[in-house]
Amino acid sequence: MPVLEEMAEQEMPLLVHGEVTSPEVDVFDREKVFVETVLGPLVQRLPQLKIVMEHVTTLDAVKFVESCQEGMTTELL
Repeated sequence: MPVLEEMAEQEMPLLVHGEVTSPEVDVFDREKVFVETVLGPLVQRLPQLKIVMEHVTTLDAVKFVESCQEGMTTELL
């Protein structure tokens, strides 16, 4: 993850529209699965990385953002 590590060091925010696109995942669960499988592990690995989760549409994602220490924010749709 050299690019994300450098972004964290430079205090450059990562802006994401977080959803998985696997056909096995119901369209209404895409954001939740993204948080569980991608964003959660990323925040644990690089807690200093500033992340903006754009256009959050689920309560699960809002709760995740609220649970993060700092550096994580959202833009609600």
